[in-house]
Order: sequence, then C-alpha cells, then structure tokens
Amino acid sequence: MHIRFLAAAALCVAVAMPVGAATKKEKAAAAKKKAEPEAVVTDVPPPSGSWEQVPAPNKDYVWSKGYYEWKDGRYQWKGGEWVLKKEGMEYEQHAWKQRSDGKWELTGGEFVPEGQARKHDKTDDDKDSSAKKDEPTKSMGAAAAKK
Repeated sequence: MHIRFLAAAALCVAVAMPVGAATKKEKAAAAKKKAEPEAVVTDVPPPSGSWEQVPAPNKDYVWSKGYYEWKDGRYQWKGGEWVLKKEGMEYEQHAWKQRSDGKWELTGGEFVPEGQARKHDKTDDDKDSSAKKDEPTKSMGAAAAKK
C-alpha cells in the first residue's frame, strides 16, 4: 500500500512538472502582450477640448495633458497628470487621429527617443499658450476646471 502511494505521488509530480513549465511560458507570453498595448480604435469621433488648467512647468516631470479615453463603448475624460521625465526621451502627448479608413485611433501617451515625437497639429490653445506663457491655458469641452 505504501508503494502504491509513492508511485501515485511520483506520477502526480511527473505530470505536474510540464504543466508548471507551460505556465511559465504562458506568463512570459502574457508579459510580452502587456508590453505591447493594443491600439485603441473607434468609429466615433472624439469630443473636442476640455476645461483643464495646465500647471506651471516642473524640472523633473512632464505634464501629460488630459484627454478623452475610449472606455466601455463611450468617451470618458481622463485628467492630466505628472509623469517622471526619462533622460534622452521626449514625451508624446495623447491625441486622437483620424485614419485613412475613417476610424479614430488614440496615439501618444508614451516616451519616445528625443526628436521622434509626433508633432500634433497646433490648436488655438497652443498658440495662446506660446503668446501668454505665464497664464494657464484652457480649452473648451465637457470637464470644467475645479476652482
């Protein structure tokens, strides 16, 4: 009886080993998938603008402007946030771009090598902020600035 128990235990261990190895491979594959996020694409054009106040510059952080994210089948405002700067890298702001097939794709929101960030079209807000550097910029839209 003792021999049957040991034989059964050894069989269980032998069977479990390949499963454990497969689990490690699956985890590695899942980690790679997380590193490469899927593109966010929708047929619905994004709302325009927001009422977000842009804070004063910071030497160690870059301001990631707020944007409309596509979530649960609709646009939801995601407020801006500070992102720690990365040496030799430039932050590419989030932007919705219309593709040639008419769909809208969310781009940016990541660090890229210096000089390789996509330059988004200048808006009236960008022109205003360059003319009035000391004043916070605002744009039109659904989310009102908190006072």
